[in-house]
Amino acid sequence: MSLIISPLATMCVREFGTKPALLIGVAFETAGLLGASWATEIWHLFLSQGLAFGFGMGFLFVSSVGVVPQWFDKKRSFANSISTAGSGLGGMIYSLATNAMIQSIGLGWAFRVLAILSCAVNIVCTILIRDVSQALVMFSSGYYKSTSFHDVSRHQKIPRDNVQQGHLQREIFKLTLSSVTKL
Repeated sequence: MSLIISPLATMCVREFGTKPALLIGVAFETAGLLGASWATEIWHLFLSQGLAFGFGMGFLFVSSVGVVPQWFDKKRSFANSISTAGSGLGGMIYSLATNAMIQSIGLGWAFRVLAILSCAVNIVCTILIRDVSQALVMFSSGYYKSTSFHDVSRHQKIPRDNVQQGHLQREIFKLTLSSVTKL
């Protein structure tokens, strides 16, 4: 189901941005896990784990898979490999922790704990994620017609000549890094 929903998730990312699409995924995933925790018949699991959780994972994957490569001009494949390895390691830890929870607190409560944890972690990740392509879409669609590109979230200017030379990603990264270091 994750990849069946990918065209809709892609349209949501294009129309509304990465963060709203990620929040839709968080809502579906959390609903799927909570629904599975109260399932009493097999069709409840088909709806919760098959549809809701699958749609949630589709929205989360499609919305986030393109973010890492945007930040790298060089060693982009190495950055993708670290990202992919992290998801594999997380999947292994997730499986081991789920098995331990099922053994100690039961299946229903294991699903509830996973719902709470995944909702919290995914919301934090949604808040922290920075999407460079959304800024490029806003620039190329004519929202910014002045002689400089305005980064709306921090109200700083990026000179238009840097955009034309292909340095927009690095400039936004520098602004993001400087705003993080100020915290």
